Formats: sequence, structure tokens, C-alpha cells
Amino acid sequence: GPFVYYSRTVEGKEYEQFLRAPTEELPGDVVLDLNELASGSTYAELGVRAVSPDGRLLAYSLDLTGNEVYQLRFRDLDTGSDLPDRVEHTYYSGAWSADARHFFYPIHDALYRPYQVWRHEIGTDAGTDQLVYQEDDPQYDVEVRATRSGEWIVITTECRDTTEEHLVDAAKPTESPRVVQPRRKGHEYTVDHGTGPG
Repeated sequence: GPFVYYSRTVEGKEYEQFLRAPTEELPGDVVLDLNELASGSTYAELGVRAVSPDGRLLAYSLDLTGNEVYQLRFRDLDTGSDLPDRVEHTYYSGAWSADARHFFYPIHDALYRPYQVWRHEIGTDAGTDQLVYQEDDPQYDVEVRATRSGEWIVITTECRDTTEEHLVDAAKPTESPRVVQPRRKGHEYTVDHGTGPG
């Protein structure tokens, strides 16, 4: 898009800032300041931080306790205000649908193992979110990401020496994920989708 996104740490501040600037016109504007978010807390950590494909929203997750349990939030980058949407008890990683109306995120079980991927529709209550994938084998963790092209959502389930990846078309976010290659013990792989040469 038309913006560059980057992080910086300001002297005298404990936590980083996330900025947006028109290409080659740094420094730009602060769109997320962890120092402000941490106000009154002794700990603060960001999990996921993902700009929507249309550049309008920022999905970010925040842990204020240190237990790696994050609250997922969504910020309007034009106004600087957070939307009412809040999703509790999320984990690292996440990915946007192509139309920026849905966001995929993982949650963990009672043992803090990320084992499910859910889909949130912007503007709706988190209680209506839809389960997309569940990993029942306790040896495996899940994460979710977008390909470099942004055209696919990748759900990865992995253990120490084995991976399995599932794809959701980012333009059809309500479709069920399709496995790339079924897991085979001792076999690791990663898929991605680029945008062409360069």
C-alpha cells in the first residue's frame, strides 16, 4: 500500500511505538504506543500486529499479565480509536481475509497449547466467532498466518519434527480449510504464495 510501517523505541520510554508513514516520508504518525497501553501495568507485551489489506484497520493483541494470554483488539488507523470488538484469551499469530472483514486467530487450551483457530467478523460480538480448525493431538501446536501475497490463510500444525499445513482462500474466508499434504512423522514443510517476480 501507500504506507511504510515500522517500530521505534523512544529514549526514556520502556516500550516501543508502532508508526505509519507515507512511503519515504518518515517519521510519520504513531498508530500504536505500547507505553500508553501499558499505563498502570507492570508488564506489557504485544502478540500479533497486522494491518488489514485495505490499510484501514490494525489488528493487535495485548498481554498485560505476562502469562501469554492476549486480548485481541482492532484499531481504526484513520481515527486512532479502537473498535468495540474485543476477543479474549487469544494466542500469537493471526491473519486477515482479503476483504478485511474477517480475522483469523488461534486460542490455547488449559495447558496453554494453541490448539484452535477461530474467525472473527469485524463489527460482531466475539461470542459469535466461528471455529475454523481444531488440533486434537496434544503433541501439536497451531498458528495462523497469511501468505506473502495475502491471497491465502495458512493454518500450521506442528510438533518437534512434523508439520501439516491447511489453506483457506483469503477471498473466501468462510470456506473450510484444505490440507496441503497430510502429516507424515518426521516430515516438515512450509508453503507460501508470492506475488510474482521481484
